[in-house]
Amino acid sequence: FLYSITDNPFLLRDGAVVPTGSFLDSATESAELVLVFYTPSAGVTTVMTVRANFGGSASAAVKVKVRHFEILRESHVGIYLILQVLNLVFVLAMSVDIIQYVWGLWVNYEEG
Repeated sequence: FLYSITDNPFLLRDGAVVPTGSFLDSATESAELVLVFYTPSAGVTTVMTVRANFGGSASAAVKVKVRHFEILRESHVGIYLILQVLNLVFVLAMSVDIIQYVWGLWVNYEEG
């Protein structure tokens, strides 16, 4: 389905309700457009963000960011959980190592 700003008769801008016809005007400094696409057959969601900054120069500075998100399939859940547990074990080991190091510095400081 397609959905656009003009599908709504009004928008909220700076806490005030304005008609969509005056959404972008000469006072607009920046705008952000977020597009979400979903492909059921591939299980992929794509989020495209377009940011335009109209302030300053005569032309707009436009930045585009595209992110893809894939659904975790059942066949990969076990591997994902194992990797996450290993990640937590490594984080715990690094935390213990840092605590021991700081404790050693503290003991050395106390001894003189």
